[in-house]
Amino acid sequence: MRIRSRIFSALTLSVITLFLNLAVQSPATAQSSVSPMMKLLKSGRVPASRQGTIIELICRKGNPEELGFIWEQIVNDKFQGEVKEKSLIALKEAFQTRKIKPTGSLADISKLIDAKPPVNQIAIELAGLWKVSGAAAKLQELALSAKTDEKLRLAAIDALVSIGGPESIKAMQKLTQ
Repeated sequence: MRIRSRIFSALTLSVITLFLNLAVQSPATAQSSVSPMMKLLKSGRVPASRQGTIIELICRKGNPEELGFIWEQIVNDKFQGEVKEKSLIALKEAFQTRKIKPTGSLADISKLIDAKPPVNQIAIELAGLWKVSGAAAKLQELALSAKTDEKLRLAAIDALVSIGGPESIKAMQKLTQ
């Protein structure tokens, strides 16, 4: 069993290295280079210790549909703990560097805003970056509550400013009174 695990780990790293080299050599085909990694991730054969690395690579080069799969896994609690955190950070970086966001409904970000740290912090930042207006009420609640941690409160205010709209304006007016 140990030999199979070592072989699988070596094979996984070899595949990742190969696709990174292909992506560097031919940027025009870089997005399609994550398809084998997506198949590997979807197969369920990737150990949790390796999932974060594969997800980061998919988010660096993947298209909106591939990021959508990652997003679905996050909101449906298929990824847990550190894998969930790394996945959210990778989605955030994908938007910051390539202005790309997952396909599908982003409204479920409100569930993640209620999660425990550090997931809630990243979710608040993503709600602002992606301009998820459906999260405005939850963000307003965090921004206006005296019980909210200062770091979360500032992130919620930043997200509200990014989202804009009437609810954000109301929250800003209440904050300045």
